[in-house]
Amino acid sequence: VFSTANGNLISVADTDDTEVEVTLTASNGTLTLSGTTGLTFSTGDGSADTGMTFSGTLADVNAALDGLQFDPTAAFEGFASLQLASTDFGAGGAAIPKSDSDTLTIEVGRISTIFSITAATFSAKAT
Repeated sequence: VFSTANGNLISVADTDDTEVEVTLTASNGTLTLSGTTGLTFSTGDGSADTGMTFSGTLADVNAALDGLQFDPTAAFEGFASLQLASTDFGAGGAAIPKSDSDTLTIEVGRISTIFSITAATFSAKAT
């Protein structure tokens, strides 16, 4: 989970626009936003998507990204990636829109299976 609490927050910043469009793409896994309040989706819905495109205010976009979860494909081990592309709206149309794209590499390790017994009753009968 990418979040402020975990010290690995992913966020978007813009100095001349309060609204942005964001495209998230994952390889070898899916992405789930922490929420979708205030967002408008053109691709995906923000839950278990390999790719999604949405727009909203910087505050709503960054709230949704704080808690972004990456879930690797079952039995996958190796390197996955998360790409974030963002575009502003050119100061509400008064300027040329600007965009940025960043890619994050995620190393997915083997997950060990842990067996546990939560309750057990044994009985023995003497013969």
